[in-house]
Amino acid sequence: DSERQAFLLRLSDHLRAQADPAEIERTALDALAEELGLDRAHITKLYPDEDRAVVGAEASRGFPSVIGVHRPSDFPETFRTMVNATLVSHDMRTDPVFGETDRRSLEAVQMVSLVVVSLRKGPGRVVWSLACAMARPRRWSVGEV
Repeated sequence: DSERQAFLLRLSDHLRAQADPAEIERTALDALAEELGLDRAHITKLYPDEDRAVVGAEASRGFPSVIGVHRPSDFPETFRTMVNATLVSHDMRTDPVFGETDRRSLEAVQMVSLVVVSLRKGPGRVVWSLACAMARPRRWSVGEV
């Protein structure tokens, strides 16, 4: 649709003006969070063999930062799901995909509703992900995902 195309054109213009990869990440996250009205968006680099996930850039509207090193084992169902598919949850508190470990971990960082899109290097090997989240339930539309 025309609104989406206009957003993508604005984003492209902003990104083209950037040379620093970290600034490109921040610019893209800020634009995405604003466009979708997100509470939080962040990029994670994953090192599954080391049980390590590094959030290096985020856009957040007044929520505690999640920048830093995390353990995928604290979010077992989240990571298991995103290995093979885009993860979409309208409310993780009632979503059967998540067990208690994930629910506690996600509540601790105020991520109730989320979409996680992953970049894979070969089958089942996630190396990077983009997470969009809300601190309250949200019905994600097909166009947003």
